[in-house]
Amino acid sequence: MINFFVEFLRTSANVFYETAPFLLLGLFLAGWVKILIPTSGVHRLLGKPTWRSALYAALFGLPLPLCSCSVVPLALSLREKGASREASLSFLISTPETSIDTVLLTWGLLGPVMALARPVVAFFNAVFATAVSLLVRAFHHGEDEAPAPNLPVVSSACSVDHADEHANGHCPCGCEDTEYHVVGPAGLWASFKAAVGFGRDRGAVPLRTLARDAGQYAFRELMDDLSLWLVVGVAAAGLISALLPGDWTTRIPGGQFGGMLFMLVIGIPMYVCAVESTPIAAILIAQGLSPGAALVFLIAGPATNLATVILLRQTFGRGFLRIYLASVVLSSLIAGLALNAFLRATGWRVTGRGTVISSSWWWGAVSLVSCGVLLWLVATSLARLDWAHKTPRLQRIAARVRRLWTR
Repeated sequence: MINFFVEFLRTSANVFYETAPFLLLGLFLAGWVKILIPTSGVHRLLGKPTWRSALYAALFGLPLPLCSCSVVPLALSLREKGASREASLSFLISTPETSIDTVLLTWGLLGPVMALARPVVAFFNAVFATAVSLLVRAFHHGEDEAPAPNLPVVSSACSVDHADEHANGHCPCGCEDTEYHVVGPAGLWASFKAAVGFGRDRGAVPLRTLARDAGQYAFRELMDDLSLWLVVGVAAAGLISALLPGDWTTRIPGGQFGGMLFMLVIGIPMYVCAVESTPIAAILIAQGLSPGAALVFLIAGPATNLATVILLRQTFGRGFLRIYLASVVLSSLIAGLALNAFLRATGWRVTGRGTVISSSWWWGAVSLVSCGVLLWLVATSLARLDWAHKTPRLQRIAARVRRLWTR
């Protein structure tokens, strides 16, 4: 028992230590992405059932730091404003699978190959779903899904847990875009020029105001979305290392493809966000899981969970849900097989041990300071969370599961 706790604490602390600098940098950049990318007006580019609208949706969703549940209300608002089925699918798939903060975190825990593979595969999955949707549309003579229920438009940070409040016209997250100065690239450039004295634009938002908004979004609102799941992910990595033997992944039947199917079975129903899944994947690779199988978990896990499946069925319809799930499953398996083949051909390795610079003294100092800062941010975020409403929210999800099961 003592050995179990020692291994659990050692692995969890090491994962948190390796995670801290990359996650903090990712959160910082995510805050500025919020300032740079306005969500209003995007639906004008997404209205036609074409490749172009789907590609716009995929590219728009890739850098956004949203999980699979919180992306559904934003996708629903785009759908209500005229986004096509293909654009909605593309956005729903590409957005939760990756973001700026998760790419940097993946680089820190899994290295550059996986960090590059993650957004590339997310984009590929969105394109694959678009192809499937257009093929289905061709067989049905261009007919689209029935429009989604008339729910009020909500912002990107509101989660599925508040669906009932949204239906009553209330956004409990307090997360409308109007809370922040979303100025776009041109507005940010005007603010920068005004700050350094190269021009005076009376309409420019002061740069210090934009910095305050970016920090508020990144280190408060976004941290509140991630803190609990970051703790769960780090603890899960420690438990896997302490509970399971080091060679358990080699006992999965079916070889590498069997490992991918196993990761699908685990990842699809459970709630695991992109940040939470990364330390778990790092430990699994360290214990012998193939990088392709880990990639399947990193892609399929954040894109799906039981609550999201239920909400998609209720809001977008069964046909939409079938295309969504089939696309995620097939494209994830294809991506996993392709990654393993690429690694065999190049001789490159994914070790799940962090980056090679982690042993230098200066990086150790950066990691130690970052660890302290992140620990403080997580602690204050957990203290802010509305724990009194956790049980009712879980009960609502359980009720949706029972309704879906009984139908």
